[in-house]
Amino acid sequence: MAVKRTESHLRTTNAEIHPADGSYVCSPLLARMRRHWKASPLWHLPLRLFYLIRRRLVARSWYRKIRDRVGPVSHVSDLGPGLMPQQIFSMGKRGEGSGYTAVEPHPEYVEWLLLHNYVTIHDTAQSWVSYARSLDVVVLGDVIEHLEKSDGINLLVQLRRKARAIVIVTPLGYAPYDGGGETDCWGLQGQHWQKHRSGWTPEELPGWTIWVDAHYYDTPTECVGAFCALWIRPEQTVDKL
Repeated sequence: MAVKRTESHLRTTNAEIHPADGSYVCSPLLARMRRHWKASPLWHLPLRLFYLIRRRLVARSWYRKIRDRVGPVSHVSDLGPGLMPQQIFSMGKRGEGSGYTAVEPHPEYVEWLLLHNYVTIHDTAQSWVSYARSLDVVVLGDVIEHLEKSDGINLLVQLRRKARAIVIVTPLGYAPYDGGGETDCWGLQGQHWQKHRSGWTPEELPGWTIWVDAHYYDTPTECVGAFCALWIRPEQTVDKL
């Protein structure tokens, strides 16, 4: 019953969405251009470089807005970073910034994080949040789409009880991905953790500030958008339970 009530709550539409007019659909012009590019493989490499640069510029814009709104940060909990720890806040490795903890379920990723001096807890986000206390900022960068929808909803409910601020970056809607073939995207055996199990939209996150980019994960042949969502506790206290 609790999950059903939560799902209903998350499906209201009073999120602060940018662009405010909801115009976050794939450009018809780019769609036509992709059909041409698909038939011209020579364009793929320069286009991939273009999309990579564009994605980084969009991400930097999002991150700057997040830092401005969140203010001073004492600690970041980075859920499921894999081999790409968060880059929003200037903290990470031991001795850098004010504080950082990665929470990572896959042993190979944990080994890499520890090898590179990141403070790391070997656990799933769902398990970790059950015993975590009074959190400052929690980051879920390309993470929530790897959870079943009910698990993701329950995770957000628990995080909102315990955290001062939460940041999510995820594809716009469901983006099918089976996790890879013989290896994952980093050449390791994390396919199980890379599989996409759910899709999310801005309207499912009421009370969050959301920035949308319809071409964030674009490839030379596909239009795949994404959004960045920020939730900040209205009062400056967190649940101590």
